Amino acid sequence: MSMSLLKKSLEIVEGSSSKDNSRKKKNSSSIPESHKIIRLIKKKGKVYKQNQLQGSGKKLTIREVQKQLETSKERTERTVDKLLKLHSSPLDDEDVSEISQRAKAGHYVLPPRQEVVESESAFTEEDFRKFEEEYFDETI
Repeated sequence: MSMSLLKKSLEIVEGSSSKDNSRKKKNSSSIPESHKIIRLIKKKGKVYKQNQLQGSGKKLTIREVQKQLETSKERTERTVDKLLKLHSSPLDDEDVSEISQRAKAGHYVLPPRQEVVESESAFTEEDFRKFEEEYFDETI
C-alpha cells in the first residue's frame, strides 16, 4: 500500500471515532499574562501593545544593577554621612576667602603670578663668554 492510501484510511477511521476534532486548541503560553513585559507603541494616535521578550530589553551593566538593588535607606544613610563629613571639616580663612572670590567672579580665579627669582650660578657672564669663544673657535 502506498503512503497516501494509509493516510486517507487513518483519516476515515479517526474521523468517525473522534467527535471533538473541530475544536481549536487554546493558545497557551508558558509565561502568565501578569509576568509578560509589554512595550507600548504609539502609531497615528493609537496605542498598541506588543509583547517583548524578557531577554531582549536594555542590557545593564553590573554597576547599574547594583544601583537599582540598593535600598533607599542605604542611599539616605550614605548621603547623610557625606553631609556630616563635609560639615565637620574645618576651613581656614584662606580657603573661605578663595571660595568667596570664586563665587563672586563666577569662575576659577587665577592666583597672581610670582616672579621667578634667578638662581645664582658659580660661573659669571665673562666665563660663559670665554667658553662660547673657545667652543666656536674649535669647531670652525
